Amino acid sequence: MIHFKKNKQNCFDDPKKMCGIDVYAASMGYEISVYQNPISYPVEIVATGNDFQGGLVDNTTRQLVAEAVLLRHGRASQCMPFQNHDDTTGLPQIDGTFLYGGILLNNFGHFLLESIGRLWAYNRFKNFDPYIFFYAPWGIPDYKKKDHYMYQLFRGFGIPVNRLVFFSEIVQLKKVIIPEQKYGFGKCRMPDNTFINFIQSFNLPDHFNAGINADKIYISRSQLPFNQGRLFGEAEFEKYLQSNGYLVVYPEKHTLYEQLIMYKKAKQIIFCDGGAMYGTILFPHLSADIAIVARRRDHRWNYKELTEHFYGYKKAVLWIDEIIGQYQYGMETWDAAGEIDWHKVSVTLQKENFVTSVFEGLDTTTYERLKRRELLQYIQAIQMNPLFLHYMQKLREEYPILPNSF
Repeated sequence: MIHFKKNKQNCFDDPKKMCGIDVYAASMGYEISVYQNPISYPVEIVATGNDFQGGLVDNTTRQLVAEAVLLRHGRASQCMPFQNHDDTTGLPQIDGTFLYGGILLNNFGHFLLESIGRLWAYNRFKNFDPYIFFYAPWGIPDYKKKDHYMYQLFRGFGIPVNRLVFFSEIVQLKKVIIPEQKYGFGKCRMPDNTFINFIQSFNLPDHFNAGINADKIYISRSQLPFNQGRLFGEAEFEKYLQSNGYLVVYPEKHTLYEQLIMYKKAKQIIFCDGGAMYGTILFPHLSADIAIVARRRDHRWNYKELTEHFYGYKKAVLWIDEIIGQYQYGMETWDAAGEIDWHKVSVTLQKENFVTSVFEGLDTTTYERLKRRELLQYIQAIQMNPLFLHYMQKLREEYPILPNSF
């Protein structure tokens, strides 16, 4: 299926305007590349990892268009499609010119960090009314719904969602304009001024300015499903924070606009480590003091990589790692159930003037009951997940056999 509707009145059918685009794009130097007749292969997940196969392929070299490959810490995260068609005869030919948006990842944090790094070019080409071409390997989201975070982000940048297009089969595109990727893993450590200027153009609708107003907010994960990275006893810690003047916020229950207004008005924000904190990418000059409570550990990265978008904006953050346990049962670390020493977390928060008192916690018996209950809920939530089942299949009971049994 091709997620695209051809507009017969599209200005790109005019050769003079198409030539004008080439000249205009060339004036931007290395920041913009233009490819004629590239082949678009669907982008798909490679195995169970975060990397991908497929993308834009140069019709001459039969190699991925380097400028269109998603970079993570300088490493290409796309490879050639496993089924590369040497003969492109008979492929659907899609007329028009497309502004390449990159890989649209259907996840709040990954979308903000990795999927908006090419959109800075839209304003430079909007007079040509281009289609904006994305790949969506994690599924096409409901980005046209007005309360969806993608809709609100596109609207905030003045990007019309009705110009977004997706292709789910192999097609040949007449002309693709490829802006340089200026944000993402690695690039957010020292963001390009072009990208920062683009971010500063984001507009919040005026009527959202009357939203929730709190000086201190805690961004919680305690209302998420148990298989999406929960912490034992977080709800009890929230009661303590409330006694210290914090408003507890469950970001999944708020629109992007509402979250941004809360961040804009707050003086102190404590995040439970998660995708919600990437909403701050839209605030290069956020004034609030930031603390982040770690929820998991992973040998593949450290806290500096998780928070480098703050440092890219020259924003210091307080990272608090008091993890004392992690339960995965074969699941990925971001879906693990974490155990935190909440008392030690509160001691650090008090030392850094985020709170005025410390969290004494629950007595041992009460806490163990709570932990067992929430651990059971976690196991129930993951019991049908293939990763959990594979993990359990590798476990076998060892029955001792006496020498003279047979």
